[in-house]
Amino acid sequence: DLGFSAATATIVVSAGITLGVTYLTSLHLQNDRGWSASETGLVLLWQAIATTVGGILAPTLARIDHRGLVLPAALLLQAAGLAWAATDPVTIGPALLLVGAGFGVIGTLGTTALFVSAPADAVSQVGVVQEVSFALGSGLGIAVLAALAVPAGYSGSLAAAAVGVTAMAAALARIGNPLAPA
Repeated sequence: DLGFSAATATIVVSAGITLGVTYLTSLHLQNDRGWSASETGLVLLWQAIATTVGGILAPTLARIDHRGLVLPAALLLQAAGLAWAATDPVTIGPALLLVGAGFGVIGTLGTTALFVSAPADAVSQVGVVQEVSFALGSGLGIAVLAALAVPAGYSGSLAAAAVGVTAMAAALARIGNPLAPA
């Protein structure tokens, strides 16, 4: 089912971006800017708090979204955070807010979309797909962003990721609403 595939891909991409940017930002702040682990952790809290808020607001956003654009919009929010961090790595906290808020929305509504689009006889397997999607995305995101950082640096890797996430958002918007019942 296209909705199921779209929701799975969205979770993989969003988890990848979120964990990849957390990893790279941690390295950037400590290695390039000389921050302590404690200072770095405090800045990364911006993302964690925004993820929580995004998850809490997600059901309300889904109820008012009649065109099925909340998941692509959440990806665009993440892309905006990546672009902001790439162009202004000094002001990293607010950029992480955008990445985290997008992930909170996608983590909540992407999982919902998996259950909505799954056939009734396969619902028991959806939890496995969801967990594997988060784990796969996390590992791939760290690997891809770290690999991009070797030739392109911190800002270059985030800029490239912002382009990729924007393309994913556009594709998801064309597919339609994965939250709609099949």
